[in-house]
Amino acid sequence: MELKKRSGTCTEETFWEVISEIDWENNQDTSVIKRACLIAWAPEFGASFRKILDKKEGEVGRALEKYEDDPDEQRDYYLGDDGFGDMCSHVVGLGRETFEAEVADPKKLVKRAQKSDYVECFSYGIPYEARPDMTWEKWSKLFGYGMTEKEFNNDYRLEDRSETFEEHMESQKRAFRDYQLGDWALLDPDHYASMAKYHFNRLMKFKDAIAEDEGTPSTHEIIALDFVTLLILYFKDLVDGRTNSALAKSESAMHAWWGAHHVAVELGEIKQKHIEFLTMVGKTMYSGENLINDHRRYMGGKPAFKCKHHLKEFRESVAKAG
Repeated sequence: MELKKRSGTCTEETFWEVISEIDWENNQDTSVIKRACLIAWAPEFGASFRKILDKKEGEVGRALEKYEDDPDEQRDYYLGDDGFGDMCSHVVGLGRETFEAEVADPKKLVKRAQKSDYVECFSYGIPYEARPDMTWEKWSKLFGYGMTEKEFNNDYRLEDRSETFEEHMESQKRAFRDYQLGDWALLDPDHYASMAKYHFNRLMKFKDAIAEDEGTPSTHEIIALDFVTLLILYFKDLVDGRTNSALAKSESAMHAWWGAHHVAVELGEIKQKHIEFLTMVGKTMYSGENLINDHRRYMGGKPAFKCKHHLKEFRESVAKAG
């Protein structure tokens, strides 16, 4: 998908032109839409577009709520909070004609709700605004986790994290930069490098720990090492900003991510002292999958892999084997 280049402040007329250009009825992959917006729009245009979108979604919501509050009307449908928001956004995404007709006649909204005639969720495809004026000092007060080593050590929110204070500060500074860039961070190679460095460092420690262990590695340890070695090469590409090389390795990296998880967790033949270095185990289990998929989507325009798809393949192969 390619969109017209946009800058400056979005007007209402331009808003509806862009809605028509996106063609939500026929293009409902929100990551494809978001990537196209990020490439085509200046951040200030994106911020003003989203303000109008929020306003229009609110108009749809108020029209439906007004109908629901009328004692003479019967409500024979159910919309939870998520469904309500999805439907309001969907109606705006369908364009000016549909929006104006259904806001003017809320019974049309009711019929849509009754039939569940909406999908999740047009607004997911619209980038969140950049905040270039945010300072480190302000951001630290709003979101900071332990900005001194003492605060870091005493922060109960971080007690399960395995990173050092230096690693923590590096990730905080990247999070601050992401906040400044908004969703435009998804087009910045350094956005991916920060998390990739965390994985790279942990997996190198796993590799070193296996090498330093006494005795011959087990068969499953050797298999896990093969997966980890491939991941180390992939994450090093991200750390060094080698986008095309990382994209070329991305499918095998996803296979290796869930392969190492499968060996460590489901086959259970990796020593516990080594498992602590595997970032595909425990609370960070999905972080590699999310990183690989986001890099594929936004840096390469490639489709994402379904959640745990490769893990399911490993499980099926084990089931077939016996």
